[in-house]
Amino acid sequence: MWADSLLGSSIVNDIAILKIPGTGFDYLKIGDSAKVVGGQTIYTIGCPLGLENTISAGLISNPERLFDGQTWFQISAPISPGSSGGALINEFGEVIGITTGTFIDGQNLNLAIPIDQIYYVD
Repeated sequence: MWADSLLGSSIVNDIAILKIPGTGFDYLKIGDSAKVVGGQTIYTIGCPLGLENTISAGLISNPERLFDGQTWFQISAPISPGSSGGALINEFGEVIGITTGTFIDGQNLNLAIPIDQIYYVD
């Protein structure tokens, strides 16, 4: 499926909001990043190595990890290459973040952008 157009983007947060042609798509509810706490169970959905709809489970290790001047969720759920940009979901099925990256030198040291950052996209 191809995007119809770019509705907005943030280079700083590495977020793009795309318009996809069509109607009647299933979707997940957007959660509230401010309610995320350490130890909370989370799930990631991604496409590592082209394996679509791969789901991983983990915890919020730190809900306010400061790195490169930004606040991130540090998570323990694995996000292999190809999973960045996927949904970070809480136990209620709400999207609370966007999976972003991993520290290669550590095990399950991963980062996600809090979903509330989408409200600041131009």
